[in-house]
Amino acid sequence: MARSSTRRLVSAAINVVVLAGPLVIAAPSPAGAANGGVTVTSYATPPSTDARAITTGPDGALWFVDGFAAGGRIGRVTTRGAYTFFGNPRIDDPVGITTGPDGAIWFTNFGDDSIGRITTKGAVTSWTSPAIRQPGKITVGPDGALWFVNLGGNSIGRITTKGAVTSYTATTVSAPAGIAAGPDGALWFTNSVGNSIGRITTGGTITDYVAPGVIRDPGDITAGRDGALWFTNAGSIGRVTTTGSVTGFPVASRGSAYGPRQITTGPDGALWFANLGNVPGPGSIGRLTTSGVFLDYTDPAIVNPNWIVAGPDGALWFTNGGFGTDPAVRRIGTPPPVAPDLGIRRRSDGAEIFGGSSFNLHAVAPGGTWTFAMLVRNDGTTTGDLVVRSQSSVLPPFSVRYLYGYFDVTSIVEGTGLRFAAVAPGDVRQVAVVFAAEPGATSGTSAQVDLRADGIPPAGTAPPPSAALRLRVTVP
Repeated sequence: MARSSTRRLVSAAINVVVLAGPLVIAAPSPAGAANGGVTVTSYATPPSTDARAITTGPDGALWFVDGFAAGGRIGRVTTRGAYTFFGNPRIDDPVGITTGPDGAIWFTNFGDDSIGRITTKGAVTSWTSPAIRQPGKITVGPDGALWFVNLGGNSIGRITTKGAVTSYTATTVSAPAGIAAGPDGALWFTNSVGNSIGRITTGGTITDYVAPGVIRDPGDITAGRDGALWFTNAGSIGRVTTTGSVTGFPVASRGSAYGPRQITTGPDGALWFANLGNVPGPGSIGRLTTSGVFLDYTDPAIVNPNWIVAGPDGALWFTNGGFGTDPAVRRIGTPPPVAPDLGIRRRSDGAEIFGGSSFNLHAVAPGGTWTFAMLVRNDGTTTGDLVVRSQSSVLPPFSVRYLYGYFDVTSIVEGTGLRFAAVAPGDVRQVAVVFAAEPGATSGTSAQVDLRADGIPPAGTAPPPSAALRLRVTVP
């Protein structure tokens, strides 16, 4: 359900420039722990540090706001864990942070109602304006300006890289929390009190989307690779299309009323978010694919995570800050693909298979397994079911099982294969086929399986051709 209205507030900007000298801390020895196919690495911050909001900088490092020091400061940590801190009178209780289009880092000052800018060398500039009131999250807009939420002013702010400030408001803007650029050339934001998702064009037209029972206490928001916007809710992750259709995905909230906090799109195309947990107490890092498959990562190093961002090194970086529990900046890797040698591709008019193997023999040691990862796509023009199955039986000493999602194992179907319901044209499903050899398997024993993908269209229409692929395994 959409509602539209607009009111524009314009104010002149005031510019103040101060240079800051950095405090440099040598890189500590990282502590790492494996967890569910990923590794969590901790980089301990110096005493009296409270790392909070975090972003990837233009210099290949991570930049974050530090809320512990009087007034706050801006921190920088390399991917090897070396810290640098910048203190400055123009940094006053910073909240949001992002990399701007001009190669500098931009941040919001909640303390003095200003927008700050810091270069990678530490030069700080700030702007104040009546149009800036308790600013929070900040992001880069499609127009090359910085856009931010005004929590106190119930408005959306815009600042150019030259410092010109404008704000926009509407009756539907209510305690805006998160903001992100959408794939449609507009900005999308969450209304935490109004329980709605807002959209604002670069010209200032605001549209509001409500979904009672689905949008509840929305927090952060980010653009997904599927062309939709994803946001955090109390106990769930929400998805809103650019036409306003809203879907909710329940996720584990670690027994906390807070639940998911900040969210970002990972380098693997999934949505990663910080699950705050109880305070103090354990939290988790959640991962949700755009098809709705949820994984939850826990680790002693994941305490009360609140902010998370995709790093420059192909991993996710997060902070446990904001509650004085454990201020270290941490890194969590993305799950590796099961089969790294992607290469085979077989195509038909109705389905497509491509994956990480060839037709050659693949060795499976006695008691071991070999996994073949593939994607199945509806390459037709009609929504329908896709079925992946074997056309031949696999006899002892081998067995085969099918996993739905080679990154996200949520269910196992033995024997006959998998069926995916209502797959839209162009949509992809993930499959892994796992071959296992019995512990006493004799050397030289081999087997093969013919995999087949069939498109099952709606009743009354002709089925499309199948796509087939033969795999062979042997005991070395």
